[in-house]
Amino acid sequence: MPFAEAVNVAKRCDVLLTRSGEMHKAEGIFSNPRCRLYIDGNPGNTQVFLQQRGGEYEALDHYDHLFTLGLNIGTDACRLPTGNRHWHPILRPVVLPLWPTCLDHESTRFTTISSWKGRTTFQWQGTDSGEKSDSWLKFIDLPKNTAQELEIALRIQPRDEVDGEMFRRNGWRLTDPRMFRTLADYRKYISHSRAEFSVAHHRVVEFSVGWFSDRSALYLASGRPVLVQSTGIESHLPTGKGLLTFRTMDEALAGIEDINRDYLGHCRAARDIAETYFDADRVLTNILAFVGHG
Repeated sequence: MPFAEAVNVAKRCDVLLTRSGEMHKAEGIFSNPRCRLYIDGNPGNTQVFLQQRGGEYEALDHYDHLFTLGLNIGTDACRLPTGNRHWHPILRPVVLPLWPTCLDHESTRFTTISSWKGRTTFQWQGTDSGEKSDSWLKFIDLPKNTAQELEIALRIQPRDEVDGEMFRRNGWRLTDPRMFRTLADYRKYISHSRAEFSVAHHRVVEFSVGWFSDRSALYLASGRPVLVQSTGIESHLPTGKGLLTFRTMDEALAGIEDINRDYLGHCRAARDIAETYFDADRVLTNILAFVGHG
């Protein structure tokens, strides 16, 4: 849908839900909706920048409710500020019929799709937010310690190609994420994977933000076990079957072994988690009920 058409639809709606911090610039966008909701898709960054540069974020005052994908924002588990706002945690909605479970018994690789370095960083109370590359480097030699094949569709800029070679030397298989040009391509890659293995951005690990990526939610929906670096999600999602987390190399290796030991059991549990926690109908219904429009 063209942006101009989307704006016209938004002007006529009762409830406006947006993830764009620029939406307020569309003339008249807030004139009709009785309830305006904002979803923070960059938890940690958003709150620190609010705290440090609040005047640049006055647009958030247009919204009646602020939601965040950082499940620990505003709790004792996360030492980041709230930017003097109250944030409601939510999980990512997944349209489950678009992500059917289809077991591929020939799948041999644990895979993921990942960035290497981002565009914005911050420092809070003497700690740098870092990059996702900082997390990957801690586990760069993982393939040397397991027989399990590991693959990353990794976005590396030409200037960082030396980093790509470092992955290859340590036994990682790299592929180009630009091959995912359509939803069907993306779905095929995930469904042909044995499971997901991934680290998380250093920011969400260091500050225990409680981040869980949309990509990992789609692996779960496809009935693929997920083994990811801990960001503090354990008090929000069931872990141990279908979804496993790790903090150390030993825990990562143990997670791989656990998944392969009872692969079908982990696959079933993965889909169960998706249906229970990420089903779009359930997530969106809960949001509407929370704001009084259920």
